[in-house]
Amino acid sequence: MSNLGERLKSLLSENGISASALAKKLEIAPATLRNWINFDCDPKLMHLVLVADYFDCSLEYLVGRSNDYSKSGFKPIPPFSTQLKKVIADSGKSIYAACKHTTFEYQCFADWFHGQLPRLSSMIKLADFFEVTLDQLVERE
Repeated sequence: MSNLGERLKSLLSENGISASALAKKLEIAPATLRNWINFDCDPKLMHLVLVADYFDCSLEYLVGRSNDYSKSGFKPIPPFSTQLKKVIADSGKSIYAACKHTTFEYQCFADWFHGQLPRLSSMIKLADFFEVTLDQLVERE
């Protein structure tokens, strides 16, 4: 699972920035950022990327799935639907198998293919099922 809140607290402290200042810089509501820190809500992909880009870290590091904070200038991400289709094709696994093993309804995939962005908890399930990192899932690395 994710340790986003703990990691955010550490990153804010290490970089000498308050949660409200970061929220303002990223144009995110301060309450939203506080909710992530307090584990009260599940952020969407676009917000995770904004935060990871700000701290120049991988999504894996940001959410606590890796302790490797190697800064490497991550590239802009393509539309999630494009990358999800690529990950599915590269994995050799079917959407049917993904639905069966992740408990996602097929409609979730349809929504993602039509531009809806997943939340962190869904991204973690997808990354685990397709055996990729979060950054590979969104083609950030």
